[in-house]
Amino acid sequence: MAIRKVIKAYIELHWGYSVKKPLYTATQPSFKIPPPTALLGALAYSASVIEGDYREIVKIGDDLGSKVLKYLDVCPWVTYRLLDHEFRHVDTRVLAETKDIVRIIQSLGVRTEHIRVGSAMLWGIATYGKVFMPGSFIEALFVARKEGLERYVWGLTRLGTRESIISVNNVELIDFEVVDKADEVETPYIFPRSLATQVEGEYDVVELPKPQLEWFIFKLGKVPSELIEHFIVPVKGAVKVRPSNKAYIIKLRKLKETYVLIPKYVIR
Repeated sequence: MAIRKVIKAYIELHWGYSVKKPLYTATQPSFKIPPPTALLGALAYSASVIEGDYREIVKIGDDLGSKVLKYLDVCPWVTYRLLDHEFRHVDTRVLAETKDIVRIIQSLGVRTEHIRVGSAMLWGIATYGKVFMPGSFIEALFVARKEGLERYVWGLTRLGTRESIISVNNVELIDFEVVDKADEVETPYIFPRSLATQVEGEYDVVELPKPQLEWFIFKLGKVPSELIEHFIVPVKGAVKVRPSNKAYIIKLRKLKETYVLIPKYVIR
């Protein structure tokens, strides 16, 4: 039976994060902030470990895709706010990506006769992007359509690359309701720019992939950049928003005057 709940989790970043942009071959830059898709990926990995199903690729109809597809129907959306070690909003406008030079194995552009074990021609260099934020937190909200997803949230261990270690400090299950009549509300959580016709307050604009079926499907000719949107990231607390016709406003019942903007297709 479908439910209307949000799983709220405090996720601690041990040193920061590295979530690679899938738009490059030689370089490996990181997203400025973790995209919501990475949190769903972390959830799918946790579920795989708990369930003992370590397949990384699943088949949905005629399509192959990420393991996230198995859980996208029961957890279709996630949003969050980024907090520092004192639980204050992080001003993402001043975040800086660090790039290390690393040794990699490569095959693109290498002649066939050099593609063999022990060949020195297989090695190259690339830049490896990461953002350092030790001791910071992600206050995440997972929209749940099914009971029992909390144990997967408790099992989150990494965000993006396997080196991006995280730990979960607290998990809470919260009921929510859809607000039918609200011209303007304040929200501290990130959301796609397309969900609001007007935004007031201090915020950053960051390009991120939105959780959607197409992002997780492996398809020849797919252009990832076409699935990336502008997200509003509040940097000094909540921003005041006027929702567009693509958005629902939900109110978290346990938390006084806490509102979240989500796409309409998330609510059934």
